[in-house]
Amino acid sequence: MENNEVLNNEEVIETTQEVLTESGNGFLIAGAVGFGVLVSMAAYRYAIKPTIAKIKKHRQDKKEQNEVFDDGTVCGEAVEIHEVKSE
Repeated sequence: MENNEVLNNEEVIETTQEVLTESGNGFLIAGAVGFGVLVSMAAYRYAIKPTIAKIKKHRQDKKEQNEVFDDGTVCGEAVEIHEVKSE
């Protein structure tokens, strides 16, 4: 077909249908990618972020529990007491 020829209605309709059927997969892929982005955002906001916050709080509480004071005593550390028997 030469550039100077005028397309008749049948050729235009066929070309249009061909373009529409080929581009349908592109919309499907774009929709799937968009859905994946929304799901990952929701997972981060409602599952991952709170879990990370809980882990950080647990670590901070554990550090505060084993705090060392200026006089050398340790708060929260289990210490065994041995009695000295005098003779």
